[in-house]
Amino acid sequence: MRGVPKRDRVFINCPFDPKYRPLFEAIVFAVAHCGFEPCSALEAAGSGTARLDRLFQMIAGCRLSIHDLSRVELDTRTRFPRFNMPWELGVCMGARQFGGRSQKRKDFLILERSRGDCAISCSDLSGVDPEAHGNNTDRAIQHVRTWLSGHSKHSLAGPKAIKTDYKSFQSDLPDMLDTLRIKQNEVNFMDLRRSVDRWMAERSVV
Repeated sequence: MRGVPKRDRVFINCPFDPKYRPLFEAIVFAVAHCGFEPCSALEAAGSGTARLDRLFQMIAGCRLSIHDLSRVELDTRTRFPRFNMPWELGVCMGARQFGGRSQKRKDFLILERSRGDCAISCSDLSGVDPEAHGNNTDRAIQHVRTWLSGHSKHSLAGPKAIKTDYKSFQSDLPDMLDTLRIKQNEVNFMDLRRSVDRWMAERSVV
């Protein structure tokens, strides 16, 4: 959103493959609907900055972050697990533990697919309560809204209202993309974020 200060940016750490895309778009929409600015490593793609430096800069600049650890199983093609998401969560936790005053204010929402998955795949998270979304966009939206309500300075719309708005946004998005002459398979993160911002501005949602 325009004018949103850095402390209200939310770093979204999740898979970027097509199968996960519906959950990613729902989380981006929910974050924006709650008055925060969705942030992803995808927005700086091709910036000329090394990927690792880009991640460090982004994590340092976001007080809040969402980490989806629902996809740490073995990749069917490579037969290796995906470590990027837990690694980036570890960077955020390390920044909070060892960083300066602003970094110590960091807070996280951790998502998993089924209740108890993280206890098996990442037992060092004992004492942290991840939220299970079951690969369901409605549940992901509800978890994001509930968590962000504790960080917002304003009252937020209820989960049901945000879910309804998200379905309306999905219905309107193809026409919005046609106007911009962007094909559905060409939409990148910044296209998505600008489309969400435009949709909400036209309806005075935030």
